[in-house]
Amino acid sequence: MEWARIIAGIVVALAAGWYLYRAFHGTRGGMALLGAGILFVVLLGLTLVFSQEQIGDFWRDSHWFLIVALMVVFQPELRRVFVGVGESVFQRGRANQSFVIEHIVQGVAQLQERDFGALIAVERGPARHSIHESGVVVDGKVTEELLVTIFTDRTPLHDGGVIISGDRVTVAGCIFPVTVRQDLDRNLGLRHRAALGFSSEADVVVVALSEERGEISVAFRGELERHLSHDELRLRLTELLTPKKGQASLADADSAGGA
Repeated sequence: MEWARIIAGIVVALAAGWYLYRAFHGTRGGMALLGAGILFVVLLGLTLVFSQEQIGDFWRDSHWFLIVALMVVFQPELRRVFVGVGESVFQRGRANQSFVIEHIVQGVAQLQERDFGALIAVERGPARHSIHESGVVVDGKVTEELLVTIFTDRTPLHDGGVIISGDRVTVAGCIFPVTVRQDLDRNLGLRHRAALGFSSEADVVVVALSEERGEISVAFRGELERHLSHDELRLRLTELLTPKKGQASLADADSAGGA
């Protein structure tokens, strides 16, 4: 029975470690978890060589050091978790989203003036999609300067899409799934088709800026609104991302009415 409990504990620990590694895959935290897993295997091997009393003494002498070391290594991830909890408790999300929306609008305006395209997806809730894995981790606060830098022509990430979670650009250079619908305007570009495809598969609002025509569009739940002005873009993002308390967003109301 003792060995059965030990084996069960090892299996649970390895499964939890693998889950955490997949959750943090593509970040420095993922590599740290891999290193922690290797350390766990080493410690497990030591328990087979030394007595449990010796291992217990080692753990009592060093566990606080290991805990502090893990907190330092995972500081960015822990900070995001704590910030998310704080925002949900104190309802700061709306103010942050207003900040994000304004920087998106200003960034799109600058890119439009320079004849550059853009593809920006904003997640409406906490989620992690396989699309994240196709991009490059950025983890930077949303600013118009950052968005303009990413989508400026001939930069390494300008051809892909950006994903915004909360008030941070999490990844850039992502490959969004392109819609295969046949009822679309034949002149619709690849960015707009990618915006439709991603918005059909995930709870995101996607802003697409055409490089050729300078056309601004918003995709949500597989529907595309085209030829938006800057003020219309700001209004639509506000409706979709910051619904009033106790009231569904305009898009949700539309969906309920059409059901």
